[in-house]
Amino acid sequence: MKNKDNGAGLKPEEIRNVENELIKAKLKSEFGMMGSYSDTDLQTENEWLNYIYEWERQFAVKKKIKVYDRIGKPDLIKFEELASHEVNAELEKLLFLFEENGLILDCVCEYEKGIIYKFLTEELIHEEIDDIRIEGMKTHFIYEEFHPNHKYDIETTVEEFFKFFLEKQFDEKQFQFVFLDDSIQYNGIEHTNDELLKKLVKFREIVKPVGIELLEFYKTEFDLEKNNGSSEGELTYSVNGNNRNQAHISCGFKIRLKLSNYGFWEISEVEF
Repeated sequence: MKNKDNGAGLKPEEIRNVENELIKAKLKSEFGMMGSYSDTDLQTENEWLNYIYEWERQFAVKKKIKVYDRIGKPDLIKFEELASHEVNAELEKLLFLFEENGLILDCVCEYEKGIIYKFLTEELIHEEIDDIRIEGMKTHFIYEEFHPNHKYDIETTVEEFFKFFLEKQFDEKQFQFVFLDDSIQYNGIEHTNDELLKKLVKFREIVKPVGIELLEFYKTEFDLEKNNGSSEGELTYSVNGNNRNQAHISCGFKIRLKLSNYGFWEISEVEF
């Protein structure tokens, strides 16, 4: 059975390949983009190339629009004018309107509905964004980028620190991704990053940890004027015992941190 073609001797996949090469040529000539774009099938690559081209075309115009205009300038009820039982419904309506216009709000942590409603109606609607409209494309906003949750960030940093050297899988190269100050007080003795890493490696060789079972925070505090914070709690982790049965170790910890110029928390002191 012969394959159908377009009358010019080209098979459908050959036609699609030609189309893809033409879009690539346009991306190169109009926007300076070079190189391959996909290792998938020709149809998927075609859809992706068209998506990229349309995004670049609209972005080149550099047209801006306020979020309020993007969602159609709706009549918004002030938070103070809403009864408590009305907040949830109004928030859902507003979030649906955002999504209809390709805008999504993400929250790392959970907050009261009223806090999010006030944020949307009093802050986010005034933000200016690129006026790019492509079917299926969403613009995401993260609440914590506007209002950092320092308690969450501190506790996440502490958790990542303990996970680094108490989990079964261990990679020294990952140490560079643990947020640490240039020098760290470890159980009352000052260490450089390299010295601390050697301590932790030695600790693993002796204790042979295989995972965290419980990490509980008792108190987390921070002072943004002094750019410092601290977290205290209890940690339980399992280790390989001499008889190959796992043992369980519990201990308290206190971690002190500094807020860097880049807005993330770095560990400066460890008591463990």
